[in-house]
Amino acid sequence: MLFSQNAPEWGMTYFGVLRAGATCIPVDPESSTDEVVNFARAGDASGIVISAKLKEERSELAEKLQAAGLGTVKLWTFEEVFEMPDEQTEDERIALLPQRVTAQSVASLIFTSGTTGRPKGVMLSHRNLTSMVSMLSSVFDMDTSDGVLSVLPLHHTFEFSTGFLTPLSRGAQIT
Repeated sequence: MLFSQNAPEWGMTYFGVLRAGATCIPVDPESSTDEVVNFARAGDASGIVISAKLKEERSELAEKLQAAGLGTVKLWTFEEVFEMPDEQTEDERIALLPQRVTAQSVASLIFTSGTTGRPKGVMLSHRNLTSMVSMLSSVFDMDTSDGVLSVLPLHHTFEFSTGFLTPLSRGAQIT
């Protein structure tokens, strides 16, 4: 799971999760601790990357995960995720990465309340995301000379696809 406000680390973490062959579950930073626990259970999360600010604000998260029987779900801050290990450890980690992930593999599990109010998981494959970016690239003419202001939270599919993936695919700057 990825539980943070918009930040450069958000995007780097998202791609790191995909590179590890896992599915990313982007979570609204306004979600309550109980909602995060429910998403972790429903998404069968093995870990949560959390911003330092949210870790401080949701200090009871680890305890609530434990109480919900999800004590094996690890919590990492961006600082821990981006800590540089020694070269041997890094080589060992790289060796564990999958060589290839299929287009049909689930890239994102998005929880949405829709109109009923009860969150549902929506699975988006790598193919879904690349098709979206391909379509959006034909609508939004961007290149390396353009800049995009990312305003909405990145956990929103619209912002993620239109304000993050598409500009990134075209070489545009994202602020």
